[in-house]
Amino acid sequence: ENQLEAYTRRRRIAYKGSSHANAKQTKESIMLIKDMYAQGVSQEAIARLLEVSQASISGILRGATYVETV
Repeated sequence: ENQLEAYTRRRRIAYKGSSHANAKQTKESIMLIKDMYAQGVSQEAIARLLEVSQASISGILRGATYVETV
């Protein structure tokens, strides 16, 4: 209850996306991923280039992760 109230009253911030301490991607890399995919580069190739899993790339492109990043 206390945690919920802290978030509701903005006494505590829920860090999401690239602002989270454990985030592996930056806003710049998210934009790069989306640009490369729009140019026809496969998810697998992007994942190898950035040394992450293809599932991570898929989540970014589907909007399941890093949603607030343009």
